[in-house]
Amino acid sequence: MGWALGVLAGAASIVYATARLVGGWADLMVDAPPLALVGVLVVVIATVALFLWFRPNVKAAFESA
Repeated sequence: MGWALGVLAGAASIVYATARLVGGWADLMVDAPPLALVGVLVVVIATVALFLWFRPNVKAAFESA
């Protein structure tokens, strides 16, 4: 159950951050370019974390618990 919730949270954070970036990219680039880059960094980190979440040893750790 914990593994599935982690996958759900990771996917939701990627979808939400991407939607926020796409919806307000022009405003962010005009008003706060560093904030736009932080948003991209959030998506990248969440994607890497989700990739690591699918590693066999991580998944096995949650199945044995």
